[in-house]
Amino acid sequence: MMSSAQNRNQLAEKVELWPPIEGSLSLAEALAPLSKGDLTAIRSLLKLAGLSSLKKDDLAARLTELLPEHLPELLLWLDEETFQLVKKAAADGWLAENSPYGGTTYLFERGYLFRRSVKGKNRWIMPAEIADACKKLDLSAAREAAKRNARTIRLVRGLLNYYGVLSLEEMHRLLAPHLSAELSVRELKKLLEEAVQYGASLQAGDYGYADDAAVDPSQVRQEQQLRPDLTFREFSTDELMQAGEFDYIERNASYKAFVRFLETNYSLSEEDADGLIFECSMYIQEGARPSQMLEFFQEQLEMEDMLLVQGFIGHITELHNTTRFWGLKGHSPNELTQEKNGEETVGKTAAGNVVDLATGRKVGRNDPCPCGSGKKFKKCCGG
Repeated sequence: MMSSAQNRNQLAEKVELWPPIEGSLSLAEALAPLSKGDLTAIRSLLKLAGLSSLKKDDLAARLTELLPEHLPELLLWLDEETFQLVKKAAADGWLAENSPYGGTTYLFERGYLFRRSVKGKNRWIMPAEIADACKKLDLSAAREAAKRNARTIRLVRGLLNYYGVLSLEEMHRLLAPHLSAELSVRELKKLLEEAVQYGASLQAGDYGYADDAAVDPSQVRQEQQLRPDLTFREFSTDELMQAGEFDYIERNASYKAFVRFLETNYSLSEEDADGLIFECSMYIQEGARPSQMLEFFQEQLEMEDMLLVQGFIGHITELHNTTRFWGLKGHSPNELTQEKNGEETVGKTAAGNVVDLATGRKVGRNDPCPCGSGKKFKKCCGG
């Protein structure tokens, strides 16, 4: 069933439904047209207690009193982008229609912004009482909290980029060494709950928290749990901050060599070739087999020459072995094999050597292919 807030979003997407306004908007005027369900949704999102038994008009009256009072609490959990939206809306009284969607929707669903049309232009309007309350606050603490929150969320995205899925407790433990100030489990949970709502590009569910690109977080979680003795690979703060950038993927030597292979053999631009390898890497990261990746490229590109097919197999295998798998807790197959053999964990494996993730050993040409086809490796992915 669609929530009341979702219904409001869907209806308001039609430009003609944004009601006109002249002058400022009071909070009472903004809340009056809302249904009891709309008001209850605002109360629930803000976790305002003791209001569940109120009738619609009484609930609207109490929210008119409580929303300005709740503003300092709300500000403590915002990232920098959403914090700046609040500041600008308070200063100007409105935001442009095309303001960042995640932040404006977050504030709209909590009763701090409303959709209105001003002289034929759609605007996100901040009620006068909310704007006045914001102007009276000393925003220095909220500003520092926003910077700290933004950094923490970026580190969280970095962890999820490498591990795919983490429980709250795992997230707290792995995050702690990289924070400048102590953050309790309860505080981290609250921050992540809010970050998911204002669009910080991560997922939440029974599995814990997942990378926004994860198609099946529960499956990734199961893969990790099959390896209880394997520890999460450690990463530096700089590595996590880099990995926390939107749409980040680790472009290692194998990745770059594959891009050059596509550029050379298909006259693709570097951007187009990189886009294909980026997509391939994401599939591999989540556990796709080499044979599946070969099928992916066969759907995208012509492969009539057997030498060309063999070239793809070599590059797919090399990329597969050097990619950090979510199911392997941030390790690459090469790293696990080298660690098991007492070798250094850096270096380049010759193309054509593939590692069976179930056993951690390299697959011989006459061994069953680890892709699960039932064929010998030499007649399948290693052919």
